[in-house]
Amino acid sequence: MSADVVIGQRDFTNLSTGTTQSTLSGGVQNSIIVNGKLIIADQANSRVLIWNSIPTTNGVSADIVVGQPDFTSSTANNGGISARTFDNPTTVISDGQKLLVSDRQNRRVLIWNNIPSINFAPADVVVGQPGFTTITSNTTQNGLNRPEAVFTHAGKLYIADSTNNRVLIYNSIPTTNQAPADVVVGQVDFTTGTENTGGIGPNTLKYPTAVATNGNKFIITDSENHRVLIWNSIPTTNGVSANVVVGQPNFTSSIANQGGSVAPNTLSSPIGATVDEKGRLYIGDANHRILIFNSIPSSSNTSADIVLGQPDFVSNTANNGGRSANSLNLPIFATPYEQKLFVADAVNRRLLIFNNVVSPPVIGLRSSPEAAGDGRLRMRGNVRLGEWGRYSLSSSKIEVSVNGGGWGEVSSLYGLREDTHDNLYEFYQEFDPHTGGVSSGDDYTLKFHAFSSNADESYSFYFTPFEIKSITSGVFPSFSFKVNKDQFSRVSDNLSEYEVQVRKITSTGTSISSSSTSGATTYGEWTTYLDNIPVNLSSSLNQGSLATTFDEVNGTITTRSKVKSLTAGKYQVKLVAVDDWGGRQETPTLSFSTTGGVTSTVVRPSYPITSGFFPLQINGIRGITSGIISTLIYLSTSPIYFSSTQTPSLTGIAFSGSEVSLTATNKNNSKQFKTYTAKVNSNSTYTLTPSLYPQSIIDMWVTDKDGRYNELPPFEVRVLE
Repeated sequence: MSADVVIGQRDFTNLSTGTTQSTLSGGVQNSIIVNGKLIIADQANSRVLIWNSIPTTNGVSADIVVGQPDFTSSTANNGGISARTFDNPTTVISDGQKLLVSDRQNRRVLIWNNIPSINFAPADVVVGQPGFTTITSNTTQNGLNRPEAVFTHAGKLYIADSTNNRVLIYNSIPTTNQAPADVVVGQVDFTTGTENTGGIGPNTLKYPTAVATNGNKFIITDSENHRVLIWNSIPTTNGVSANVVVGQPNFTSSIANQGGSVAPNTLSSPIGATVDEKGRLYIGDANHRILIFNSIPSSSNTSADIVLGQPDFVSNTANNGGRSANSLNLPIFATPYEQKLFVADAVNRRLLIFNNVVSPPVIGLRSSPEAAGDGRLRMRGNVRLGEWGRYSLSSSKIEVSVNGGGWGEVSSLYGLREDTHDNLYEFYQEFDPHTGGVSSGDDYTLKFHAFSSNADESYSFYFTPFEIKSITSGVFPSFSFKVNKDQFSRVSDNLSEYEVQVRKITSTGTSISSSSTSGATTYGEWTTYLDNIPVNLSSSLNQGSLATTFDEVNGTITTRSKVKSLTAGKYQVKLVAVDDWGGRQETPTLSFSTTGGVTSTVVRPSYPITSGFFPLQINGIRGITSGIISTLIYLSTSPIYFSSTQTPSLTGIAFSGSEVSLTATNKNNSKQFKTYTAKVNSNSTYTLTPSLYPQSIIDMWVTDKDGRYNELPPFEVRVLE
């Protein structure tokens, strides 16, 4: 696999050694991407470089330098140790707003409250030292000794305090100097710093160099024990033992490459470890390679799935085949971001950018099936995988499920071929649209899925699951319905309109006796009650669902002349989604009664996610002056509120016994979010106290044991500094 862009060199074969605006030192450590900015720890130049956008061509110059007064200086602690200087910074990390740097030789971690926008900007907080001008090695609760790595997730701070052979956990990012840690891993207390204290085991460390977590699993690179340790949960007490070891057969072994040849399950002085949003684990291995595990290992001595920097899992030559776009020489960290992978290639003095390295397979389907004879249909499609053939389909190939039945492999048309630099698999599936007792050819659902060799999965539906959320009564009934946008193919951007159709129940089956079958229920013809309902596609396509509500009183269509007057009786109703090609998808039917005219009294069905009146309301937010936010009030725009505290209390009402959930998402980094839940008490009130980001997008919803659901419109809360 070859990189697409190189930073720090003019091309993939060059090795420049100067200190300039576009070069890197032989100790380039890691990189992060924050709000579109690329930030690199340039260790041996004692600086951090910032690009205001991710470079797309080779050798692009940085925009900002931190730790030095200009782009040509590289002196450690230039002008004397201070809040502005570094001595061998090893890692950078951010929570979306703050910048944190492990300043290894100065035995400290520096924190900027905002990403620097000018050269030589001073830090705001120091961890590990009482002030910005001291350098002391300490084995204490608030001291550090050559910290190699810093990491943050969900408000916690993690520091690999390497020479103290431990990792420190802070329950929140410090805002004052020399703040004490809350938990220590690798030692039984805060005053012990020996390597493998008491003998190597699942709770000891020898020069840890990286920390990572996805919020559940906790990962430490135990470099000089030639292993990576994994905890099934984030430790909350000192000296907790790991659950899984990678790179060794057990917790008491510590030999490089397990004493033998390099293999997919061995490590030699691993340095970096990162986890992406799909749960893939990336390890920087001194065998001059990056190992990728398609999921965080749950058992010890697990083998990697993919290797970068070597042609296979049994090679470990530096710059194998010569310095190039696919060679490595002591890679430190691999940082995944969206569909890119950033690899710090230390000795080659460069950062490599791989495009589309984690892109999922894309399933494409024909607009409509074709006749295959004997009442069967044939659906044709294809799967595209990664530019320039980086990945292949896994052994499961492509599978299909018809009408919710079991999975079966599809048939290949031509096998693999290359098309516009992609791996392209073309396939077809013949099926009976009446499978599973379906009585109409329009009601079938095909669900395709495919796995690629990097464990990415893609799903595609020919017809989208589509359901009624609620029906409310009134002079003009309101229908709320949704399309699951994470399960669509054709019913998506080309969705044209919605329709409401009704039919009368003309007779109801009656049971003659307990041993006899019920008589058949008969129905009138389906008729269009309302059509041309506009489609609201304003929500992001990345959201899990799109809720579209059409209220005939407040809607944009004059409905009085369009709605049919119904005679008294019982009816069935269904909603129909229609796309630009004439494809139709229908919801299951629901029953209701009317006394005539257009005033309906709804018979509450058991099927809908939402049935009738099921409110959620915020009555007040401590620290915020605001009005009521309610499911009962229409908001034309997403409101913005300002809070005087980072942890406001939200109080409101919902049905007793239900559960209210809140997710706060960092507006500046959508991958960062926190979720809180609260039970509604007997007097129908609840309280939630979230910890907010400086700018948080708030989503709230309510559910109960009967499956009812409602949600508030999203709103923004900004914390005042």
